[in-house]
Amino acid sequence: MNHTTTRRRFLAGAAAAGLGAIGGCISLGDRQETEETHTFDVTGLSELTIRNGVGDVRVAAEDRSDVRVRAIKRAGSEDQFDAISLVEQRSGGTLALSVDNEIDSTLFGSPPSMEFDIVVPTDLRVAEIRTDTGDLEVEGTSGALNVETDTGDAVVSDVEGTLRATTDTGDLTIRNAASVSGVTTETGDVEIDVAALDGDARIETETGDVDAALAAALDARVVVRTETGDVTSSGLDLSELESGEHRLEGTLGQGTARFTIETETGDVTLSGL
Repeated sequence: MNHTTTRRRFLAGAAAAGLGAIGGCISLGDRQETEETHTFDVTGLSELTIRNGVGDVRVAAEDRSDVRVRAIKRAGSEDQFDAISLVEQRSGGTLALSVDNEIDSTLFGSPPSMEFDIVVPTDLRVAEIRTDTGDLEVEGTSGALNVETDTGDAVVSDVEGTLRATTDTGDLTIRNAASVSGVTTETGDVEIDVAALDGDARIETETGDVDAALAAALDARVVVRTETGDVTSSGLDLSELESGEHRLEGTLGQGTARFTIETETGDVTLSGL
């Protein structure tokens, strides 16, 4: 890993920045902010995984030969700054980036956080991105991708691989993924383009609406159910159509795969992609 250094300033004076960084410190009331930039060599690597605790994560692919991470720390004290750090691990062909936070968030009303802005080579697979609390944005990555967040929205676009996305509380927006295997949220809306399926696939939400645009070339038996909500469809040539209160079934193509959309409380809208 290569890095550069800078300094951050507190009310009591100045302190060294710790891990490699560029930028400076910004006062956010009682909290302070500092920025670090790291680069990681990807020679011999085939995939990247990212795990964050508290903080947003943005990942985009471009024509480059390394992984660049812009990390923004936010904390309320010197001790909190020192307690949170970026960790690099390599195993086989995988580079794993994660955040080590030594502070028990249950003991602090506002724990330290780290926000990621990551740029990756277009030919390096981003295999997994996970965050406990924070929004996710992913654009243009290659290979099969698993996205998970406990509390936060996720926006995924132009992924050249099969996508699986999960959030406990948050909206999911998916545009132009090569294929979809599963999308789940407990509380949140789902907006999704479905160009292709990776075998049988499901979209599921307990409380939230689902707006799904399906490609005409999709080869699936489409099954939609909602316990409390309306189901509407337009712009799709569905054969063997069956419908009733809170449900709809129809076939696109030969109906080879089974594509299920379920919500307990929420409307489902189907349209042509």
